[in-house]
Amino acid sequence: MTAEYSLDDAWTKVKWAEQNFAVLRKEIEALEQRDAHRVTVETSTNAGEYVFRVHDLPELPPDWGMRIGDYLHSARCALDYLMVNLVALATNGRPEGIEGTQFPIYQDQKRFNGAIGELKKNQLLSGWLSRVEELQPYNAGNPSIWGWSSSELTVPPLPYALDRLSLLDNIDKHRCILRPWWGTRLQGVSLQAPPEFQPIGMSLPGDALREGSEIGSATYKAPVPFEWKPDEMDVKRKLSLQISFNEPSPSKSVVEILGLCLWGVEMTLTIFEPVFTHQKPPLLVTASMPSAETQTHP
Repeated sequence: MTAEYSLDDAWTKVKWAEQNFAVLRKEIEALEQRDAHRVTVETSTNAGEYVFRVHDLPELPPDWGMRIGDYLHSARCALDYLMVNLVALATNGRPEGIEGTQFPIYQDQKRFNGAIGELKKNQLLSGWLSRVEELQPYNAGNPSIWGWSSSELTVPPLPYALDRLSLLDNIDKHRCILRPWWGTRLQGVSLQAPPEFQPIGMSLPGDALREGSEIGSATYKAPVPFEWKPDEMDVKRKLSLQISFNEPSPSKSVVEILGLCLWGVEMTLTIFEPVFTHQKPPLLVTASMPSAETQTHP
């Protein structure tokens, strides 16, 4: 194995993304923790409804969207470097001479097959492409790849992480700047109401918050026993704010989503590292699965 075939450049891109993310994360979390906003409540005692609205939201730095795009591009480039080196190794070519090649990430098998085109005809490359195909988002629910946990299908975080990276990077590259916004964090806890109040439920909006936006509401069995005004600090703890993306998933946190994307890149490089360091097959994709003790992903 010659030195020209390696993942060094890919890992360099990852490290660059890590450094930028560390700075951006610190700024985001500092702003989230400032607690500079106000919350007001609108009550309807007959209906048992309490609606909470936010005021005095701090403005977000205008350059965050550009920096997020640069971060996503660096992470996505690392995967493309991986694919280029696999093709170069299989064809005895030079990485800088490989054209029209990128790491495929698709939700549809037909699009994946169309993207890899003639590459599967190379016997050596076809084996590595089989592992790449296992990582595709459309294979996330395939138990023959990911197995079962007890009686339920194991939920693999890696295909989801790659899917989010691809979709967000494509939006930034081809459509618009990914501008984050203030949103309500999903806490899943109730307010500290008097014991006489019987809670029915709480609801949270999923849209961007602006001056006077609703950040959540609480409903109690009506009519409520007496007039009660929730404590503002309790409301701010239970309906805390975060920097968000317009994500379809319950978690819209920019910090969580960007961290997940980079983790997905790192795990994918780790899976293919043995090809370049020891001339061995790539690791099984299940190497990315959390241990039984943690059962979480970044």
